[in-house]
Amino acid sequence: AGLTSRWWQQQAGRLQSAGREGLRLSAVTLAGLIFLQLVIGAHLRHLPVGATAGGFKTAVFFHLLLAAVILGYALLVVWRTLRLPGGQLRGPAILLNLLVLAQIGLGAATWVLKYSWPAGILADHGVVAGWTNTAGGGAQSVIVTGHVAIGSLLLGLAVQLSLRAWRLTSQPGLPRLAAAKSLWGGVG
Repeated sequence: AGLTSRWWQQQAGRLQSAGREGLRLSAVTLAGLIFLQLVIGAHLRHLPVGATAGGFKTAVFFHLLLAAVILGYALLVVWRTLRLPGGQLRGPAILLNLLVLAQIGLGAATWVLKYSWPAGILADHGVVAGWTNTAGGGAQSVIVTGHVAIGSLLLGLAVQLSLRAWRLTSQPGLPRLAAAKSLWGGVG
């Protein structure tokens, strides 16, 4: 529906500022990173029974590293949208950043509920010592499901933001068929 809307038809080439190429590249890269994060997260969630501890640690490391990179790219995208005139991408970019922060919080809560506090981080503090949830508890179900759902929502929002950034910064006179051919490398 977004590609056939009146907004889509009227917005080609609206932004012709100097930062448009950086915004387009950052937004598309962010969407790709979020997709990769979903793949790694699905791998973590559905590890085979015979998986080694080293394989699990490697997947967790990359999941955490990619979360930090995604946060950095999300901040870069919102910074670039705030610098552009018009403000048409600011709302989705700010929402995306808020969801990334919520996702990181839910990811930490997912870890604590499933595996307990990491050694040395509040594990011995009187308030939280021994506070974890058993596998399959109500809180764990809600938090883990929220973590998975927000991950999917982030991917959809990042793709939408990327498409809108490309539309707003594309050449206004470019015919639709020529635009499709240039986008898909001459196919069409």
